[in-house]
Amino acid sequence: MSNLRLSFVDPATRRTVHLDAQRAEQPGTEADGFVDFGLDGFDGAVRIPAAGLSKGQVAALKRALANPELAALEVTDLVSGSTAAVMMRSSDLGVEVGGHIAPALPGANIDATGMRRPVSFRGGRFSAELGEKPLGNPAIGEGLYAAAKLIDDAPGNAIEAMALSEPQRRALLSNLQEDLKVAAVGVVKADGLDATQTLQMRSSASTVLLELITAKGTSSETRKEGLQTYLAAMSGETNPVLRDQMGWNLRRLAHTMPQELHQS
Repeated sequence: MSNLRLSFVDPATRRTVHLDAQRAEQPGTEADGFVDFGLDGFDGAVRIPAAGLSKGQVAALKRALANPELAALEVTDLVSGSTAAVMMRSSDLGVEVGGHIAPALPGANIDATGMRRPVSFRGGRFSAELGEKPLGNPAIGEGLYAAAKLIDDAPGNAIEAMALSEPQRRALLSNLQEDLKVAAVGVVKADGLDATQTLQMRSSASTVLLELITAKGTSSETRKEGLQTYLAAMSGETNPVLRDQMGWNLRRLAHTMPQELHQS
């Protein structure tokens, strides 16, 4: 029986969302049919039946988890009528309803789990500073690393989940091509980076590039150009660990690519 109401502002629409919830003495088990929230000021969990959430509510929850400073989360006790602002400590939303990545909105965090470092998308680039387009190799490398970590950790395809348009995907491809040139084999240290950071930039850019190539909705032209860029980077890679990793990932995801790319 619901005895609480969870309210928050959807960062995308700025509309207030209300969800009936209940208090539980202990967090539930994984995939138990309830979305459990750990909230400051509440012992145990505040939970919502996963089956009762609409797609719109799930999407709004993801955006709120990714951007708690915009969500203004509140809990109302329906018995006493008292309302208190709360902070989210944890959530198993991704486990119960799937999805760890929110759509790419200007200045918003796409990491919908709230558990990892912030990462946003702006101007065709990923950034570890929310809402800021990265300038300079150190900031670009940090953004690529944050995006690559999210891609590695989250199920599904991040580019699809972010709902990037084709122009955004083209801009991303162009920037990735430039980043791979900046950190290319033979460049011991890119401007502003040490040797390890230069290698990491190549690795992160390759991970993001492969995600772009294999995302549903990416145009055939962008896929083909992206794959050519990936293959050129892999064939020229002299670091054996990175080269083998790129090859393994390409084989692992080959089945997701259209037939025409297998002939590239």
